[in-house]
Amino acid sequence: CYFDDFQNIKVAVVNIVGISIIFIFSLFILVKKQKVLSDYVLIAVHTVLAIILLTDFGIQKGIRSDLFVLHSISTFFLFPISLSYSMLLIKNEQFNRKWISFFAIAIAFTIFILLDFLVLKDYTPDLLKQQ
Repeated sequence: CYFDDFQNIKVAVVNIVGISIIFIFSLFILVKKQKVLSDYVLIAVHTVLAIILLTDFGIQKGIRSDLFVLHSISTFFLFPISLSYSMLLIKNEQFNRKWISFFAIAIAFTIFILLDFLVLKDYTPDLLKQQ
């Protein structure tokens, strides 16, 4: 159907534009003088967002288990990294070791996803489309 192809083109354009904007903002941060810890965490946020968009772009072309796993894992880490970035801004660049607990759920789900994909079940592209 023509609409499906047009919809895929729109999604691809949005992904490419999003990745380009992320790249430009990350480049601005990298060339900035006197970088602080929050700058590096913001680059990590940008990297996770870019991974989400890149894997989504790849999944639109054809779903594969490695793209599916990478997309799932990166979405789990987006919230804790963003939360760490906001806490750094609030606490005037002072890192607190308790913030590592933000990542506990993301790490647990990463272990579950890897265990499921690598040990428990053999996912085929047809089975992933059903998911």
